[in-house]
Amino acid sequence: MQTIYRLNADELTHDFVASLQALFRHKSIEIIVSEVHGDLTAPTLHEILQLPAAEPLNESTVHLFGHEANRQHLLREMEEAQRGENIISFTVEEFERL
Repeated sequence: MQTIYRLNADELTHDFVASLQALFRHKSIEIIVSEVHGDLTAPTLHEILQLPAAEPLNESTVHLFGHEANRQHLLREMEEAQRGENIISFTVEEFERL
């Protein structure tokens, strides 16, 4: 697998490193850094994963949304939840019995 990221050096964050770790888990990787010339606008990690900009990113989010089948399933579940469909309610006591 090969992925190219184009970003400003100021955008190198813990979330970015976590995304690399999630995408290439347990694999040896090679990182080559070069300066990009010209006015290139790179997609953000949120855009790559097709997540709302306000969605917090962590290793689990990147891993789950980084695989197309998982992403489609989770987006469908999120849409259902927003519409109030397929919601299972229970009390704390019922949860503790589980």
